[in-house]
Amino acid sequence: MWLVLYFAAFWGLTSVFILIRSLQKEGAAQTSTTKSTIVSGIIKPLPAGLAALFVFLLRPSDSPFYLLMVSGLAFCLLGDIGIDVRLLLGLVLFLFAQAILTVAFVSQSLVLGINLVAIIPLGVLFVGVLAYFVLFMRYLSPSLGKYRVPVFIYASMISAMLYASLLLWLTAGTFLGILVVAGVIFFVTSDSLLGIREFHHKLSTPVIKVSGTYYLAIFLLSLSVLVYQF
Repeated sequence: MWLVLYFAAFWGLTSVFILIRSLQKEGAAQTSTTKSTIVSGIIKPLPAGLAALFVFLLRPSDSPFYLLMVSGLAFCLLGDIGIDVRLLLGLVLFLFAQAILTVAFVSQSLVLGINLVAIIPLGVLFVGVLAYFVLFMRYLSPSLGKYRVPVFIYASMISAMLYASLLLWLTAGTFLGILVVAGVIFFVTSDSLLGIREFHHKLSTPVIKVSGTYYLAIFLLSLSVLVYQF
């Protein structure tokens, strides 16, 4: 029952936000002071807030893992607000979110004990994550300007979060843990699209692509409370 209510509320708010923001981008006469802009700004952080609340209320124990997940999702809420104020502020807040989530994944992996069987696939996956980081930075580098260092740090952290989620999945040996890994992959996709939009070239239907993948990431990450039972 809780999952059904959460699903309906989360995707209801997400759909309304994406619809309003998409109409704003397409409307030639829209300004930042319109009522729709204010409404969408209020709705934007609510899904992340719901995700944090969902994990907090349904956590099976007071394990640091769940508390860190709640904190990471709460910082996503703050990032949603901050990025509309200033891009760099949003990046910093999301950086904190990703750092907290990375700590959650790594610390729980250490508690469980890293399985030796997972060492080889983890090595291969490390090469893949590193390749993404290097290629993405090379792609954006010519147009980053003063944002080169912040974007480098941000890309490093989100790459670390991706690898940490893979580490936890393989260590825990829970097949459904792939949902959380998928959540991180969608997070990486959303941030990569945002970086391309901000520093390289405009995207078609950017709200659907950037926000859609971001909210899907938040939703899948929140399901950790159901997937990982510690």
